[in-house]
Amino acid sequence: MTSSSRHTTLPPKDGPAPADAGSMTVKDASGRYTTQKVAETRLLRKSDHRIAENKPGMAKFQKLVIGPGLELSYVAIATHSASENSDIVRRGIRADFVKQLATDLEIDQSMLTDHMGIARSTFSRKLKNDELLSTGDGAIALGVARIVGEVDRILRESGDPEQMGEDFHVAEWTGHWLRQPVKALGNRRPLDYLDNAFGQETVLQFIRQMQSGAYA
Repeated sequence: MTSSSRHTTLPPKDGPAPADAGSMTVKDASGRYTTQKVAETRLLRKSDHRIAENKPGMAKFQKLVIGPGLELSYVAIATHSASENSDIVRRGIRADFVKQLATDLEIDQSMLTDHMGIARSTFSRKLKNDELLSTGDGAIALGVARIVGEVDRILRESGDPEQMGEDFHVAEWTGHWLRQPVKALGNRRPLDYLDNAFGQETVLQFIRQMQSGAYA
């Protein structure tokens, strides 16, 4: 396979974490994992668009119950306009939406709410009483889902089809990545940027720059 059609091997959930976001952990021919610069094996290649929409691993977390009578996929949230997502927040977002996010991302629920800036006592009460989040907390929660959806969208466009099998789940992979220090973010974790809209936009911008090769 020529370099123009190669895809970077995504690090498995149970494999070693990348040294920084400018590097990726890849498996060589002998089965060993090594860390290579994005310049050597780019995170996302745009030369192949063969990823099927119905790949089992990509569809496992397809629908989320967001609010009363509203279910959307991660990708739909990522591709909505700002005004459309604003309308969703105004309609109300259920507290158990955050619980579903934590499950999909495989991040401890308390850890996730802490990094989203949601008070544990408030969240526990609303979850127990099946209440809606405040507008501010709802916007943060929808923003986290938007990040997952953006990763999902980009992998569908530019990821390696050979890796998008039944044992690959984009939300789990994203949750793993969110917990790793990123050199381009001052060695902070993307998880540390989830508590406000500007931080979330920083993470989204970085993800899109990885797709375009800006960090190669």
